[in-house]
Amino acid sequence: MVTHLFYAISNKMIHTININTSKGSKEILVSDIIRIEASNNYSRIFFANNLYPLLTSKVLHWFEDNLNDKNFIRSHKSHLINQEYIQTLCSNTSRVVLHNGETIAVSKRKFTEVKKILVSKHLLKGI
Repeated sequence: MVTHLFYAISNKMIHTININTSKGSKEILVSDIIRIEASNNYSRIFFANNLYPLLTSKVLHWFEDNLNDKNFIRSHKSHLINQEYIQTLCSNTSRVVLHNGETIAVSKRKFTEVKKILVSKHLLKGI
């Protein structure tokens, strides 16, 4: 479940998510998540601070349901990406390039949807 914390000093909402891991529960800032990758019945969460990925027993669909209004888009059956970290969308390779240099596949079925979302949020110029 996504938790909303109120940060009184700057008067803005900070979104966090509680994730159970093999070492217990962790509270994670949603804005620190670059992407989430499916791995069978588990998911790997990749962070902006380049720490090792966090493995959790939650499936990607759970994250999609709980983060759909937090700037995350499903680009492929195995990837959920934070839009804030997308640098560009490559039409010829059907991949998004992230700010950290990673490239993530966009399925043929999702390409048009991903493109529309990114253009509408002014993250891409019309391609």
